[in-house]
Amino acid sequence: MRRTLTIIILCVMAAVFPAGAEGVSLEAVTAEQGGNRVSYPQLSGMGNAFVQDSVNAQIREKAQPYLDTLAALGAGLGGSLQAGYETWLLPSATGHDLLGVLLFAQGKLPGGRNGHQLVPMAFDLANAQAVAGEDFFMDAAQAQAKLEEITDAMLSDSHSNYLDVSALAPFPVGRAVPTGEGILFYYPEGGMTWLSGKSASVFYLYHELAPLLNLDEGSPLGGAGIQGKLRPSPESGRLIGETALAGRLPGLDAALGGGLGALIETHSLLYDPEGFPGGEKIQLEDDRYRGTALITADGQTVSGLLSRRMNLFGLTTGASSRAEARQALGEPAGTLPMDEAAAGLYGLGAGEMDTYRFGDNDLRLVFGQDGILDAVWLSRAE
Repeated sequence: MRRTLTIIILCVMAAVFPAGAEGVSLEAVTAEQGGNRVSYPQLSGMGNAFVQDSVNAQIREKAQPYLDTLAALGAGLGGSLQAGYETWLLPSATGHDLLGVLLFAQGKLPGGRNGHQLVPMAFDLANAQAVAGEDFFMDAAQAQAKLEEITDAMLSDSHSNYLDVSALAPFPVGRAVPTGEGILFYYPEGGMTWLSGKSASVFYLYHELAPLLNLDEGSPLGGAGIQGKLRPSPESGRLIGETALAGRLPGLDAALGGGLGALIETHSLLYDPEGFPGGEKIQLEDDRYRGTALITADGQTVSGLLSRRMNLFGLTTGASSRAEARQALGEPAGTLPMDEAAAGLYGLGAGEMDTYRFGDNDLRLVFGQDGILDAVWLSRAE
């Protein structure tokens, strides 16, 4: 009997880790069988081989059911499987770097059913201990109750009336992954799902969670510099400039000039495209894009990113003042007053818009009549 071989490929990911994680890299382990594919990450380059091996073993253990399913598909089981991952690394001043890992799968899942599956993980790279989502909060029970309350309000405001929110509670406070900008929470199978059929994930920026977070010394988030993300720093201007020059906004994988098709395939549409001056406005289902719309002039590529929910390296919508923005970025290249009629064309409130130019890109900061940052708009320079 002829057998199909599984090919394992190791390749170094093009990840650049900040100081505090020097020498550490992630490698993708990829197994393929006849068009089906499973990838999961493995650490390399750590000075502590015991910790590295322990974390890698824990990740492999979670990936093993997908590898077993892949082998069964190669042996004749009907169906298909695509499984991959995302990773985030938060360097810590105390040496307790945090590694967040999300495994995701679509197709034939372990157990035989078809669907989507999400497996969140987090690890302390000082000791290889798994970090639970409850550990990010001062009081996990209080945080769960509050997150259920604000998530219910959020879904009522921003999602379709066709969305079934009966499975919103219990909020998955324990199924959490820390990122550079906030925390992702993932509902388990059988919990709340988006209209696309994918298990729901909810994303909150750190400043939105600040009253609930445990940022004490010795806590998982305590050494990760989260306090410094809540307000502008001397580095804010430089970081904003570098990111805007690259055509990006923090925490989002969309970029100016990038293709829309791949983004929609990955994240799904929340609504049908809506009209926008000179093009269309696209809202993705992935909750990291809540409050942020993609703008397209040609229907094929991203020509703008318009966000009313953003932490721009300490400049936060709904909180930061114009004075703080100018302290970080200096005087704008231009200022445009926006009355209610003009602002309404873009789905914004009345106020003023300051424009900063970075290479071929314009970063527009929109301030309400109270002088507080209302929106961040990145687009190609006109």
